[in-house]
Amino acid sequence: MSKGQGRMRRVRAVIVLGLAGWIAGAVVGSNAQAGTYDVHACNPAVAAGANNSFYPAYSAGSTAFSECPAGQGMTVRNGWDNGNSSFLEGAHLIFDAPPGNAVESVDFQAGFERHDCSWGLGVISSGYDLGGTRVWGFAPGADCGAGQTPGPTNFFPHRWSFAINNPRVRFEARCGAGSCPRTGIAAFRIRDVLVRVRDETAPGLANGRGALWTEDRWLRGTHSVGFDSSDAAGIREGVVSIDGQRVGALSFECDYTRPAPCPGGSMDLEQNTRGWGGDGEHTVTITAIDAAGNPGSASRKVRVDNTAPDAPKDLVVDGGDGWRSQNEFDIRWTNPDQSASPIAGVHWEICKPDGKDCLKGQKDGESIKSLQDFKIPAPGEYTLKLWLRDAAGNVEQRLSTAPATLRYDDASPDVALEPLTADDPTRVMATASDKGSGIASGAIEIRAKGSETWTPMASATEGDRIVARIEDEKLGDGAYELRARAVDVAGNERSTTTLADGRAAEITLPLRLKTVLQAGIVRRSGKKTKLVSSARVSYGQLVRVSGRLVSPEGNPLEGLEVQAVSTVPDGITPPTVIATVKSSRTGRFSFLVRKGPSRSIEVRYAGAPQVRGATRVVGLNVRAKTSVRPNRRSFVNGESVRFRGAIATGRIPKAGKLVELQVLVRGRWRTFATTRSGPKGTWRYDYRFDGTKGRVTFRFRARVPREAGYPFVTGDSRIVKVRVRGL
Repeated sequence: MSKGQGRMRRVRAVIVLGLAGWIAGAVVGSNAQAGTYDVHACNPAVAAGANNSFYPAYSAGSTAFSECPAGQGMTVRNGWDNGNSSFLEGAHLIFDAPPGNAVESVDFQAGFERHDCSWGLGVISSGYDLGGTRVWGFAPGADCGAGQTPGPTNFFPHRWSFAINNPRVRFEARCGAGSCPRTGIAAFRIRDVLVRVRDETAPGLANGRGALWTEDRWLRGTHSVGFDSSDAAGIREGVVSIDGQRVGALSFECDYTRPAPCPGGSMDLEQNTRGWGGDGEHTVTITAIDAAGNPGSASRKVRVDNTAPDAPKDLVVDGGDGWRSQNEFDIRWTNPDQSASPIAGVHWEICKPDGKDCLKGQKDGESIKSLQDFKIPAPGEYTLKLWLRDAAGNVEQRLSTAPATLRYDDASPDVALEPLTADDPTRVMATASDKGSGIASGAIEIRAKGSETWTPMASATEGDRIVARIEDEKLGDGAYELRARAVDVAGNERSTTTLADGRAAEITLPLRLKTVLQAGIVRRSGKKTKLVSSARVSYGQLVRVSGRLVSPEGNPLEGLEVQAVSTVPDGITPPTVIATVKSSRTGRFSFLVRKGPSRSIEVRYAGAPQVRGATRVVGLNVRAKTSVRPNRRSFVNGESVRFRGAIATGRIPKAGKLVELQVLVRGRWRTFATTRSGPKGTWRYDYRFDGTKGRVTFRFRARVPREAGYPFVTGDSRIVKVRVRGL
């Protein structure tokens, strides 16, 4: 065996022994878990083998550098320049975990050379300084001659993993004696490094913004939410969730070749609340996830409503939809039930009936349900529709009420009296017109000149005219004034006392030829006949009414029609025409009145346009009639007589008719009892005789007295005699 072969065997033996020692102290690497992240350096499979995490630090005569992925890898070594290094001088490649984090472990492939045992090589766990604890390697003065991998590109075929659990891990080649020669190499080479960083701190959130984060009001539609986040290792992802469901996420570009792989995170997101699964309260959560997967979250409640209110109900315009003279409308309605945001305002549209000239408006108000003193743009007729807006701003015109009608007219009608005509001088006419609501009523009034009291005449409207008739039969002769008054549907009124040409509307009576009407009930006394204005007659008696129609000069008026109208004073029977006759050559007329109740008979000549009418009233008072009979004609004192009877004149009230029983005493009739008939007019009464002395003949009768609503005057029955034998 040659000397060289013996050296090679010794080196291989040392390598094997060294490997066995390293394996005994190694920790096998594993995938990063939640709360940790892995940083790669000089790994050909990651970022083209870049080293962005270990930085060099060395003193004179030493060096630290990277040749990744090819070449020597990451190297710390002395200068091999035949110089000397002092105690603790050397070279380092340092990895610092971000503040607050720690290096949990390091995993790598290594190679080394140490020609002088005064140098130390290895992996150091420490704080942010150059102290610490060697977790693997060769201490100065120890393990001299241990296995090596000669040459700058040689590495052991195994990977090594060691726990660090400190903020810093470093690879170093460092002088461990008072003076260390650099006549030989002291070099530590590593590659394919994986540093696992432990991060147990959640990211911080700041600057929450957007309506979904800052507004407390009800929201609708699309709004934004945004936030900033920070973490020592950076932010890997930002997330927005609604009710626990992700609705948006933003991933940030991270470089896991750096100790803090990710940047700070800012996120802004637009969200359409219509996709949140219904109106009401929802939870918005913002989350930042750091490089190690730690989440930092914050939540708030948000109220959303994307449904417009239903149409108002029971729309009412106080005072109805008629015309009014004031531009003031009070409008009320009932709000629909709301499942989310409350009613916050009302919108309206007013249009002409043809749908043109529309104007829109609105009014805010919490739970508003009325519009007071609402005004329309101008006099006229309009239609009004209302629809509601909720606190979230939802509003839809299609959910409006049925149209309500608003009518306003502030202008009084135009009215003018017309001159009287000679062919019909008592007919008074006035023209009336109104451009707004139209004429509702009109009247023509009259007063004696100098009087302050106007008397309305019976008036009617005929098209655009108000027509009345001067009742000159009831007015005395003299000067009179006329006034026409018109009221439109809105209640505006105007009156005038002038004609259309501006002259005063004045007249002088009489306007027509006068007539004289005589009428009365015919009464005969022997051969003489006279007319009376009223008479009492028995029920069933035929009555003749006669009269004469002449001019004021006494000249008979022939062929004129006279009408008689009967009115029964019972408050029920309507007036009835009972006769229509014409005057004779001498101006006379007559007619018969058939049997019936009491009545007033109006005998009237209606007149002609140029001839004044005349009226007379005749009173016909018909006596009520009843029968009476006793059950016997002879009685003994102490016995009772029963009187019976029946009212023959009819028209008995439902409650019956009062009947008085009378006895003749000392030449005078005295009422000793009253009774009431049945609805058919029959009646009876029992009377007991007592205190009669001797033999007495009594004379009795029944009387039907006059009563309000009973159309007969007082009438008596025949007299009946009853004999009584006393003690």
